[in-house]
Amino acid sequence: MTKPAKKPPAMSAEQLITLRKRSKLTQAELAACMGRAERSVRRWEAGKDRIPRSTARFIIVIHAMGLTKAKIDALLSSMLPAC
Repeated sequence: MTKPAKKPPAMSAEQLITLRKRSKLTQAELAACMGRAERSVRRWEAGKDRIPRSTARFIIVIHAMGLTKAKIDALLSSMLPAC
């Protein structure tokens, strides 16, 4: 029985860096927006870890919609109930 072929990476490290910078987000800001550790973003950008498809989709949407950290925070706070 043959193993199924591995899916290609969702996004390259270079693509992630480019889209993050075009979106004017720091590694820390991108990590915070996704609820991930900054270390994860650093590792993805260094090519040490595979970039999850959900992360690739997230950064593509952020870039396509021209969302900034402030806009993302405002959007999330308006959607989440107050604690």
